[in-house]
Amino acid sequence: MRLQEGKQEGMSSPPRPGDVSDWEVVEMQIESESSVVVTECYLDGAWTLDASGKVVDDEVISYLGKLRFVKGSDGRWRVSTIETISKDEGRVGCAEQLT
Repeated sequence: MRLQEGKQEGMSSPPRPGDVSDWEVVEMQIESESSVVVTECYLDGAWTLDASGKVVDDEVISYLGKLRFVKGSDGRWRVSTIETISKDEGRVGCAEQLT
């Protein structure tokens, strides 16, 4: 059921055999008690389907990015900004260091 809903929304499918998706925190910088910046490397090896179930994106892309998290008045952490530092095709760039 959830896979079918994902197909209808154009979302990524669950991992398939040989999926190389991976991610790792590269650095974490505490700015204050309520603000943290996390630099991460994300390797997107997933695939995206259109509403009919046809694969529309099966490229492997690596991203190096910074995410700023802020702590809300309810005590929960939320992403406030996302910055892409670099985007590379394949398992290159920051993804070369992923284990």
